[in-house]
Amino acid sequence: LIENSPDDTLKVNRLYMVGRYYDYFNSKERVTYFVSALNLAYTTKHTAGIKTISFGLVTNLFHRNMYDLALKYCHEYMGFLESEGDTDELQKTYNLYANLLTRQEKNDEALIYYNKALQYNKAKGNQKQAAYVLNNISILMLKQHKTDSAFYYGQLAIAIFQNESDQSALANSILGQAEISIQQNNPEQAEKLALEALSRYETANIEQGISNAAGVLGQIYFKQQQYEKAISHFNIALELIIPLKLYEQRKTLYLQLSDCYGKKGEFEKAYSFQLLYKQYNDSTIRQEQKNKMLEIEVKYYIASKENELQ
Repeated sequence: LIENSPDDTLKVNRLYMVGRYYDYFNSKERVTYFVSALNLAYTTKHTAGIKTISFGLVTNLFHRNMYDLALKYCHEYMGFLESEGDTDELQKTYNLYANLLTRQEKNDEALIYYNKALQYNKAKGNQKQAAYVLNNISILMLKQHKTDSAFYYGQLAIAIFQNESDQSALANSILGQAEISIQQNNPEQAEKLALEALSRYETANIEQGISNAAGVLGQIYFKQQQYEKAISHFNIALELIIPLKLYEQRKTLYLQLSDCYGKKGEFEKAYSFQLLYKQYNDSTIRQEQKNKMLEIEVKYYIASKENELQ
């Protein structure tokens, strides 16, 4: 049907629809159909299509760690919004653009765009969105080892989330503050914050959050040489994370359990967890290699398409 249809807005929508059926993380076709749909949307001046497809394409590339491609299409989209005079949509895109910049270690530029997004949301009265931006700034500050600034921005986000009654976002922010406190060598404050986050996750029944909080508590107790408590919390985190198929977190927990048993002198258990860590580490390396090959294929396809259009 697509092959035989004229180049119009209906064909744009069909290309995008087909792309959405492909696997979010592992398919080349999802990206290639989105790119074809986007190119045609620009050609046919299908404004609504450009907005929908650009956002879908950029976020998919972002989640698949194809940051340079995501940045390219996000920059192109922002240029389109500027030409259209769509200030609202442009300002909404700044936070996403800043997230992409941080993945490429362009931290100073990212901070400029985070601040633009923050000022826009404040001016519009979008307090919750402002809090999400504040959280992102906190994470950026932590990456730069500016722990005091990271803690400050995290506190601002917490104050907003408390007013908004968003328990999940509030718990995430509080747990972020606990992780900052670990870096500040303040285990007492870190434990208090992590326990508060854990309580909120349990109330809201958010299993991944409970697992994350238990993992942070495990780190705190490990630093305090309370290895039994650390093992107990790492095991809680592991039990919850296994059904969620979050292999990177699972790999980290195996390594942490190996370290705990090693410190206790229980070397057989330490070795068994080290083997599990190696198994999952090798698996994630293979997956990363597959992703890189997929990225090369996608880039080749996009370059071929751009040459065709030229």
